Amino acid sequence: DSLMKERLNTYVVSASIENASIQNLNEPVTITLQHIDQNTGNAAVHCVFWDFQKNNGLGGWNTSGCETEYTDMNYTICFCNHLTHFGVLLDLSRTEIGITHDRILTLISYAGCGASSLFLGITLVTYLALEKLRRDNPSKILLNLCAALLMLNMVFLTNSWLSSFNQPGLCITMAVLLHYFLLAAFTWMCLESVHFYLALVKVFNVYVPKYILKCCIAGWG
Repeated sequence: DSLMKERLNTYVVSASIENASIQNLNEPVTITLQHIDQNTGNAAVHCVFWDFQKNNGLGGWNTSGCETEYTDMNYTICFCNHLTHFGVLLDLSRTEIGITHDRILTLISYAGCGASSLFLGITLVTYLALEKLRRDNPSKILLNLCAALLMLNMVFLTNSWLSSFNQPGLCITMAVLLHYFLLAAFTWMCLESVHFYLALVKVFNVYVPKYILKCCIAGWG
């Protein structure tokens, strides 16, 4: 076998479809393989695949069904009429979720978001009702964080119901609001961590004029 005298100069790439044998394609598959070492000597190259049936089941390189379309110092383009060990593994199998499991996951999601919204609402009402709790900056930052999380949960809970109207504009609006409140919640978490850093690490000389106003601009803007 003349291929025994040649060495592999590319990484082995694999492409396949689960539980299916792809052979004798009308349109060949194009495979681009990068050379490990540059082919500066313009040596002959061969596009091959690993044949598991060759050499009495031991396997070996085979050129059947593959041809070299183009080659230079850096890479080689191969045309092959079948899928075997060339490159990226392509898995087209899809396992659908059953109706029962889908309902269970939906109930868990709505129950979790509902409970979260309930306690976030209780937290907001408590802080708004008691003025002493919301005088300092940490409480004000916490209020804004709870508001962002509450709005995020409310948008998520009403999203499925509003999507039943089949209005593209409404769906786009809900998607924008969902992303906005999610980013706002992350931003307020970041601002709260920055505030704790300033309060616990940078204890002295950390006065910031209009501190909460600047936090609101960063958190909601």
